[in-house]
Amino acid sequence: MKYTHFPWHVACAVVMLWSAAASASNPHFPACDDIQQTTAKADRGNKVAQYDLGNCYYNGIGVEMDAPRAVSWFTKAAEQGYAPAQYAMSERYRYGRGVEQNDQKSFEWMKRAAEQNYLYAQTSVASKYATGEGVTKDPVQGANWTRKAAEQGSPGDQKLLGLLYETGSGVPKDNEQARYWYEKAASQQADPYEARSAQRYLDALNKRLAQK
Repeated sequence: MKYTHFPWHVACAVVMLWSAAASASNPHFPACDDIQQTTAKADRGNKVAQYDLGNCYYNGIGVEMDAPRAVSWFTKAAEQGYAPAQYAMSERYRYGRGVEQNDQKSFEWMKRAAEQNYLYAQTSVASKYATGEGVTKDPVQGANWTRKAAEQGSPGDQKLLGLLYETGSGVPKDNEQARYWYEKAASQQADPYEARSAQRYLDALNKRLAQK
């Protein structure tokens, strides 16, 4: 089966839009309201508390901002297999915040989180395979990880998977599969922006097919 390369001028833009939305976080962390209690739990090895404490130090909430100390707590939680902490470590290595910037280590932590079905990480892994950042560029793997995120209900990834099927990028070209995934994304009531965007892709596909 022959696959074409990703149309990254279009596909990556879609991935980045979704990644930006996925990365948005609430600036308030309830665990930071009681630093003593959170620290006590973290010291006892509670991985969620370790992750929470990392966020407190990273954002300077309830404590003085301290990126290296945040990384120390994120690492403890990540090494216990806590996917959000693994993703946090990926982001720290990606941007060099609290650690030396390292694309390869960023990808390694990201993939560990993705393998636990952590949605944001799956979306990011797909993007990295698209761009070759921290890993060898691989459009087939990019499509595979986009599918995993799409199957979890991510509207941005559903739309992107439709685009990949429409263009035959990393998957066999298949207009019916493209229509299916566009329709899935367009039906997402919880995300009106992505729903409208997917509907435009769907309308364009249907118009193109009707002209044949």
